[in-house]
Amino acid sequence: MTQDSEKSLIPVTSVKKEEPEDERLDAAIAIFDDVDGDTTDEESGAVDADHVGFFEHNGVNCWVCPGFRIPQIPQVSVVKRPLKDLCDAIKTGDIILDPDYQRDVVWDDTRCEGLLVSLLMGYLPPPIIFNVKLQIIETANGKLKKYIRTCVDGKQRLTSILRFMRGEIGFQDSKHKKWYYQPPASNGKRINSTLSILPEDMKKFFLSRFFICYEYNELSQSTEEEMFQLVQRGIALTPAEKMRAMSSEWATLARKYEDDYSLILNLSKQGRASGFRLTLTIFAMVQEMMSSRRRSGSVPTLQASPQALTRMLEEKEPINPALKENLKVIFDRYESLVKLSSTRITTTRYRVNANSAFDPAPNFLRGDGFDHVRTFSPLELITSVLLVCYHLAVRTDAQLLDDVKEMRRHLRLKHKDLRVNAQCWTTAWEFI
Repeated sequence: MTQDSEKSLIPVTSVKKEEPEDERLDAAIAIFDDVDGDTTDEESGAVDADHVGFFEHNGVNCWVCPGFRIPQIPQVSVVKRPLKDLCDAIKTGDIILDPDYQRDVVWDDTRCEGLLVSLLMGYLPPPIIFNVKLQIIETANGKLKKYIRTCVDGKQRLTSILRFMRGEIGFQDSKHKKWYYQPPASNGKRINSTLSILPEDMKKFFLSRFFICYEYNELSQSTEEEMFQLVQRGIALTPAEKMRAMSSEWATLARKYEDDYSLILNLSKQGRASGFRLTLTIFAMVQEMMSSRRRSGSVPTLQASPQALTRMLEEKEPINPALKENLKVIFDRYESLVKLSSTRITTTRYRVNANSAFDPAPNFLRGDGFDHVRTFSPLELITSVLLVCYHLAVRTDAQLLDDVKEMRRHLRLKHKDLRVNAQCWTTAWEFI
């Protein structure tokens, strides 16, 4: 039995070590370092000037040749894992599909179905990449070792498998008959349907199909995120996804608000990671409005470009606790306004009421050339939050809701297309 299979909570079919494991590296490293012969003998570990091959430099395994030093990430274990084992590990939390830097689910049903057919026919899809970390858990019987695998690349593929097994999608056979793993569920109960369900033998065969997995041990957070960005190929990361993948206090706070205030952000969520970018823009604009640098009466500078938001994400200074508290007060008040304008469906879900301040296409935006309005735009979300921020101490809920309606009319009268740009922002600020 291999070292990897001994430590794994998931049964291993086979393991192939590409090279013997020497040392595990837990450090953020540059992918490529052109040294141009600028290191001294002491710095280089006294490696021979014409040496070609591997050597350790300051605790980091490197490949060198004259003029170059290339740091190496830890050796990879290549493992074949059946779909059943992977899905079981996801359900038990031993595989994490959603680290903070991961993108939303972006594959459509057609692409998911193509993966299912490929697996059934024996084609090998691209490998899954995991970062494997050891957790020590205290139990009544002593310490328990547990290995957690974070999915660096492969979320779309694994999510497709889960969707199929939940009955959300199926695949077509050569006669164009569509097959499902099981009937779909509604409110936790399986729906009786006329869908064609796979026989048990076929289900067992499907679960025996496998992914090749590349598994790294104890990668640092920065190396893990860098690897994620490097392996993205088929669908380019959006600017918002690139920002969401960053590690900083502002990024962590924005991701928390993206989860905690989804009722707000879903009013105008339009694309992958757009909720994160909207949140970050609001954070930046609240600071800009409050800034002592701004001259009295001047229009606050719009802070919505990827460059401006990236600068904010890269700030090293801790976030002022008073600013954090102000942001929470603003979002809490805005969320309460949305709830006042909505009907509660479940304990966590609301439906915006027709003709309310947050209705995407209300009657108060009909006529006067408004008939094209179909959405609550990102600009309307950002500027209405800032409107509430500016007046929350002096306006009642009813007044603020009327203000949001009037500002939406004002913006639509001035601009046929609402975009997050300087012209539309200036119009909004004049109203605020």
